[in-house]
Amino acid sequence: MNDRTGKLFFMPTHQQAYRSMDCRAGLRANRRAVRENRRSGFTLIELLLVLSMLSTLLGGTIGLLALVHNSNDRGQQNLLHRQEIRRFADDVRRDMHASSAAEIRESELILMFASPESKIVYRADGGSLLRRQTSGTDESPAGQDQYRIDDKAMIAVDWLEQGTQVRWTITPTDRPHSPVQIIASKRLTQ
Repeated sequence: MNDRTGKLFFMPTHQQAYRSMDCRAGLRANRRAVRENRRSGFTLIELLLVLSMLSTLLGGTIGLLALVHNSNDRGQQNLLHRQEIRRFADDVRRDMHASSAAEIRESELILMFASPESKIVYRADGGSLLRRQTSGTDESPAGQDQYRIDDKAMIAVDWLEQGTQVRWTITPTDRPHSPVQIIASKRLTQ
């Protein structure tokens, strides 16, 4: 066939037209597959973004775990100090209750016992350590006990009632507004 320019051109038959359409459709499908293959991977920026987000989450989690660990350690330490204070309070109350005479000198509480003749001295050493020393009639030390309380606690002893009732005040430095007071009294004789 001729077109207006006078050149001959080939007019495909129906089968040839379908084949060329199939080829074009195949090329389109191939291009689409190539685009999809490109989209199925991750770009470097996407990977870096995910890694930075994961490292931020991991850093926050590690920080929280460290905070929980430190809090647990402080709680355990506080519990041990409270148990030592409770043990000290039990001993002071028991000994004061059974004593025949008591005397306070500086940061010492001296308890005297008539039967058997002996004495017990409670002494605050360096704020954190209280000592209980037992001695017999010959003033030789018979036994000694130590109470380990907070390293920086302030410990004081004074009379509530002269000779009969004593007060120990233990003030932790981290809680100066809430001191622990231990009151011990002698047995009243009738």
